[in-house]
Amino acid sequence: MTEDLLPYAARLRQQPLFAVWSPSQLETLLGECRLHACENGDLLFIEKDPAEQFYFLDAGVVELLSTSAEGKEKVVEIMQAGDLFAEAVAFMGEDTRSRPDARVKPECYKSLFCHLSVFLRATRVSCDASLVN
Repeated sequence: MTEDLLPYAARLRQQPLFAVWSPSQLETLLGECRLHACENGDLLFIEKDPAEQFYFLDAGVVELLSTSAEGKEKVVEIMQAGDLFAEAVAFMGEDTRSRPDARVKPECYKSLFCHLSVFLRATRVSCDASLVN
């Protein structure tokens, strides 16, 4: 894990999903994560695209949007600094396309993102370890 990702271990541990993970499990996950920055209006992902990453929002605001059949956008949720999002699709099995658009609003943002496959692999290790103990 690089030094610039080190502060994220404690911040991720504050998320219920990662609260029980060992330091080595978080270090492994963070070793596969990357920092990402966007500008106002940029799309992180769009509805119906395959879900491949999850995000931990470090700074800024991201709106999760859904588009109606008539083409009207509706804000589903507003993500703020410290929020984890797009991780739930990892638990949905094969249907990884059931997520809304994600657009940066109204400022630049910085997030940590990680591929869902790495997250799932680490989650399985965490579950297996808890079954042994």
